[in-house]
Amino acid sequence: NSRFLDGRHLGVGLTCQGCHGTLPGEGAPQPPDIGKCLSCHGGNYNALATRTSALGEMNPHNSHIGQSDCANCHGVHKPFEYYCNVCHSFGVPKRFKLDS
Repeated sequence: NSRFLDGRHLGVGLTCQGCHGTLPGEGAPQPPDIGKCLSCHGGNYNALATRTSALGEMNPHNSHIGQSDCANCHGVHKPFEYYCNVCHSFGVPKRFKLDS
């Protein structure tokens, strides 16, 4: 019932083990590496940057910092946090805003 990405992932049939390699209760889960995320989301970082090109200069997948860890923004078990705003003051893309 999570309103974060973990709920969406579970809703399409993914499991905790599928991303983390361990099940809850089997010790500290390992964060998924970028390759695990890209296996479903674009195949490679350049393809993902192309898929999200409509974000223009706000596209974190095509930024001056290069390939960023997915969890910098997509905090799967917590709200989305736009990592670019650590230094910049872009608005958060509407698609990532959570309803109250």
